[in-house]
Amino acid sequence: MSASSTIITPGTVSKILWHFTGGPTWDMNKNKQNTYPKPAKEAYQCMISIIESKELRTGNYSEVVKVRLKLRVKGTKKRRSKKKYIEKTRKVNSNKVCCLADIPLIHLGYHASRYGKFAIGFHRHSAIKNDFNPVLYSLENSKALKNIYRGFSRLKNIEIDDLVSASKLLRKTFDKIDVEDTEEMEDALSDLEYEIEYVEDYVKTAFENISHFLAFVKTFNESEFGSIYTEREWRATKPFSFNYQDIAMVVIPKKIGANKYYEKFLDNEISRIGIPKEIPVVPWEDLVEH
Repeated sequence: MSASSTIITPGTVSKILWHFTGGPTWDMNKNKQNTYPKPAKEAYQCMISIIESKELRTGNYSEVVKVRLKLRVKGTKKRRSKKKYIEKTRKVNSNKVCCLADIPLIHLGYHASRYGKFAIGFHRHSAIKNDFNPVLYSLENSKALKNIYRGFSRLKNIEIDDLVSASKLLRKTFDKIDVEDTEEMEDALSDLEYEIEYVEDYVKTAFENISHFLAFVKTFNESEFGSIYTEREWRATKPFSFNYQDIAMVVIPKKIGANKYYEKFLDNEISRIGIPKEIPVVPWEDLVEH
């Protein structure tokens, strides 16, 4: 028996990563997700579109990373020595992402209140090949997140254009100097121009890499332990182009209102789209509610 075959996977880890198609829409005014799922009809059509196109696209919005900071405020002129702190929330938009959730079957039920009952399950190894990675959950006021934000903010404030302008001014001034021995000065100026080019490239690359990292950070507050924190989300920053072999299971409710979605999917969609019989299509009620 190999070493890997003796490993027992805990019930909190799933080999199927789920994409629920009824996820909340985006509130443009509040710059955050709504708290309720899409209508069932819309979630069903979204599921059909994903399976038919064989692509899970990145979202239409960027994840907003929220950081709660204590900012120092100077006192009035009469009381210059007095300083106080106020709490402010700073927001950083990350790259766009597509999302899956590492939810074991027995825990799918609580996920439905926020994301509906339509879900496509993908094999975990297929998701990993597409560079999906578990997100880093962080409280908005955590010290770790504040440190990331401060570093990101400092990079944004570096004025590379000012360095380039100063270098050009030095070069212009140097070229006007009428001195016989300017070799050392020329070397120093050339080195400065060379280093500025590297600094510009380094800052740009660092900024892009931190922006990419922030796409894998999900922030929440203390009231969201029972919802956001339990999503066990995985993300990728590129679309997930999959094959039917990557799908582990499709879950559809039998009926919502007057619409018999499970029956409709079996009768109309499987043969039309060409979904292989090997992919289990399971009623939500049989899988979760029994």
